[in-house]
Amino acid sequence: MQVKNLQQADRFAPAKVKGIALIAFAAHSYAVFLDLHRPMGIHLDFFSVGSLIAWLVVALVLLSSLRQKSITCSSAYSRWRQSL
Repeated sequence: MQVKNLQQADRFAPAKVKGIALIAFAAHSYAVFLDLHRPMGIHLDFFSVGSLIAWLVVALVLLSSLRQKSITCSSAYSRWRQSL
């Protein structure tokens, strides 16, 4: 779905892509929670910590993308053409 939206620059829907990213982030959050929390305590092996670091990076990128004003490829191209 993201590839289809990105290929059609005129019909790019940043809200739809961000919504999909939020759903994926929520699913990853749930998976990390299930992986780390065990009956005996927190499970911090190599791959669990790697997944936790990836979750943190995704959270930071997602937060920064939600704050940014999104531009489409066609508007970026038209701005570039006008600057020439």
